[in-house]
Amino acid sequence: MLHKIIVAILTLAIVLNMACIVNNLIQKEKRIEAQSQRIAELESEVAQLREEKTMLEVEVEVVRDENESLKEEIEYLQYIIDDPMMLFGESLFAFSPEEEYELMAIAMSEAGNQGLVGKMLVMNTVINRMERDGMTVHEVIYAPNQYHTAGMCDPDEECEIALLMVAAGWDGSQGAIYFCNNGYNAYGDTQLFRFRDHWFSK
Repeated sequence: MLHKIIVAILTLAIVLNMACIVNNLIQKEKRIEAQSQRIAELESEVAQLREEKTMLEVEVEVVRDENESLKEEIEYLQYIIDDPMMLFGESLFAFSPEEEYELMAIAMSEAGNQGLVGKMLVMNTVINRMERDGMTVHEVIYAPNQYHTAGMCDPDEECEIALLMVAAGWDGSQGAIYFCNNGYNAYGDTQLFRFRDHWFSK
């Protein structure tokens, strides 16, 4: 009888011990699962922070680019302020009324959103090509694959001012004959400068 009691006690002890072990394993699995979930959440947060960091870096680069463009624009505006005599005087060019209109129209079409200086720079490139190639305003503007002449826009008052200034001798082009709105033109041998959305070269 005593032997049976001892066996029963030992069996119960073993069962209780096994139950305790199983419970501990279950608790460990729960802790591991919770930790794994937390790790996944942290990894997601890290990925989001990296994405935000990348976006901020892009924004910083855009701001730097805009600042550089503004610096260049200020330099050209300062050039105008420092040399006001360039703004007035008789025309240095014998443009016909048709040529004057074509110069203003091409400036409006190519640089309508580039401000007064941007329009003048486009006119400068036309004049630079005229002097280089011995061509007329019309021949330069309508040369194949050069300027955007399709649906040329009617000039605004800013174009009229730009024409007066360019005709009086304003030239900030540094001899540019090409410009492009997505980087330097592949045809230009010398990269010169960027003004707002246009890169100028010759």
